[in-house]
Amino acid sequence: MSIKEVRIKPFSFEPIHESIVTTASAEAYKARIEKALTLCENEGLTHLVVYGDREHFANMHYFTGYDPRFEEAVLILQKDKEPILLVGNEGWNYSEIIPYEFKRILFQSLSLPGQARNVGTCHVLRDTFIEAGMNRESKVGIIGWKYFRREEAENPRQVFDIPHYMIRELSAIVPMDNLVNATGIMIDPDQGLRNQLDIDEMAVLELAGT
Repeated sequence: MSIKEVRIKPFSFEPIHESIVTTASAEAYKARIEKALTLCENEGLTHLVVYGDREHFANMHYFTGYDPRFEEAVLILQKDKEPILLVGNEGWNYSEIIPYEFKRILFQSLSLPGQARNVGTCHVLRDTFIEAGMNRESKVGIIGWKYFRREEAENPRQVFDIPHYMIRELSAIVPMDNLVNATGIMIDPDQGLRNQLDIDEMAVLELAGT
């Protein structure tokens, strides 16, 4: 059997499209925030507090294109005000991925255990809620990662799946009765925002599917 050695020049392939994991436009995220705040207003809410962590980042990502990776994060939204994002140590630089103007606040309790904590960290969360204009008259919608039904609780609107210390700090400013689980704004089967794809999401999903 004869063997013939053939040298083949390496092929060069041009990328057929850009990455499908890039953030959407600033306008897209702002439009999503506006829709959420309109639903918020319709329910008599003055603020939305969005909680996210590694496993439950979809709502945070929907509004920002940012996910907190190994940390946690809190996004505060209100009508006609700049969004406020609380991040941990590692999230500080990574959150620059968000393509619109927002106020970023370092809250190191959102970081991993064992990482640095500055003096005064214990005051950051409550001070930020006050800075966002929350008071005894406010009504705050809390977006975790799921809502609850009558079969699960006598008052499902007051069952929360975010860390207890956050509820404690909120209830020190806003009456407990004025805190409501607003996760349905995002994932309610009929009108949840994440169940209604916008053009940016459809383009990404179509590209991923092909």
